[in-house]
Amino acid sequence: AVKINKDFITKHEKNRPYIIIKQAVSLDSKITSPNKKWISNKFSREDGHYLRAQSCAILVSSKTIMNDNPKLNVRLTKKKLSIKSNIRHPIIVILDTNLSIDITRFKVFKTKTKKIIFNSVKTNFDKNNNIDFIKVVSNKNGLSIQSIMKILSRDYDVKNLLVEPGKRLLSSFLDKSMFDEIIFYKSSSSVGDDGLETVDIEKTYLNTQEIATVKEINSHHGDIQAVFSIDEKFLSSINEGDSVSINGVCLTAYNISSENFSVDISNETLDVTTLTQLSTGYKANIETSLSVSDKLGGHIVSGHVDCIAQVINIEEDSRSFRVGFELNDKKYLRYIVKKGSICVDGVSLTVNMDSDNGFFVNIIPFTWDHTIMKYYKIGTMVNIEVDRLALHIEKLLDIKNRK
Repeated sequence: AVKINKDFITKHEKNRPYIIIKQAVSLDSKITSPNKKWISNKFSREDGHYLRAQSCAILVSSKTIMNDNPKLNVRLTKKKLSIKSNIRHPIIVILDTNLSIDITRFKVFKTKTKKIIFNSVKTNFDKNNNIDFIKVVSNKNGLSIQSIMKILSRDYDVKNLLVEPGKRLLSSFLDKSMFDEIIFYKSSSSVGDDGLETVDIEKTYLNTQEIATVKEINSHHGDIQAVFSIDEKFLSSINEGDSVSINGVCLTAYNISSENFSVDISNETLDVTTLTQLSTGYKANIETSLSVSDKLGGHIVSGHVDCIAQVINIEEDSRSFRVGFELNDKKYLRYIVKKGSICVDGVSLTVNMDSDNGFFVNIIPFTWDHTIMKYYKIGTMVNIEVDRLALHIEKLLDIKNRK
């Protein structure tokens, strides 16, 4: 119900449209190429037009208009869109602080589609060209995104908005957390130094997991205190007492500074996990806990380790890596099924094959590069958490059978 009514809920709870940011980048995170018209392929471009067809409005900066001269319309047939009625093109929203665009020069102004130009100069309604000029508050960082969103929702009944940004506009939305979805297309080829760089969405927003390094280990009567160093951005996202996952183990963060944080690891936790391996310089997967409003990208993981497994196989499989694991406690094998979910050192993965002793997974290049899996060797010990739903279902069936 929430997914179906997301536009309505966002309008009434946040006083703005439901915002989708769409961006296509090269392998080296560039958004333009001097030698190619397109960075994305025809399939992702077609997907972009589906998004336009489903959006009330599309928003770009004046720089995009002047550099790319786009039409910003929907270029799909009725058959492709599976509709019989006329194709509805989204309202075109342009942010042009100083009204620097010449409306006689660019393709977007030759269409009959409604256009709104937000600026810091004037409010005026050009009926001949179907353009509304709307003056909004601005500062050194540009026009007020919050004011623009409020006006679009209140005055133009824009329920959902597709943002196709350049670097500066993208930063404006991301810095204010002014988005609900990010749709991200990444090319398999690089552009090189001549391409235009953008914000690294993939690293900053699509990957909540980081790699931290053990800075210090202190023993306290069998328990240990571990001090981890990690980048300041991650540290700024957690507070004293927050839960964090360390190689899939749920622990509590404290003594948070601009460079480090600490966790206490009990004797019991050390007995049933691989955290006995922690030593100065050790690399670990670190992840913040999921809030109720966050997007669930994987399966539900509690941070309660069920057993330990050993890496028994690592081999390249095209661009991915096929990794095999053998469980130390075979009773958990019954919860592992082909195409089911498994958590390895805090990483949610899909089981490609199960066996009499363990299971195999395929690790895609992004996961390999951004987790400690790239450090795995034959014999590495890892933490395993099986799918919690399987455990609950088994318990419920056991209770039913006993009755």
